Amino acid sequence: VVNLSTIFHTVPDDLNINIYPNPTDDLITIEIEGITKDEISVSIYNAASQLIYTQIIEPVTGNKKKSIDLGSEPEGVYLIRLESEELLKISRIIVK
Repeated sequence: VVNLSTIFHTVPDDLNINIYPNPTDDLITIEIEGITKDEISVSIYNAASQLIYTQIIEPVTGNKKKSIDLGSEPEGVYLIRLESEELLKISRIIVK
């Protein structure tokens, strides 16, 4: 499923990635359902294109959730990029 906050989406059919809530005032959750062969790189950028967060998620078998605290960041629009050999998803996150 691709929603309006998604900018770019190339994810295998057997993999489901959800990022919520959006908008948020503190925590966002990345939920990955399915199987990934590779690690997933998570990067978050502010409106000035500065990297404010990065982490690696180990390969997923089944269901994995990762929470990220954006509560200390100023209000605005952020880009979250999830990338591996098999996927690329870029979405907007609004911090209010």
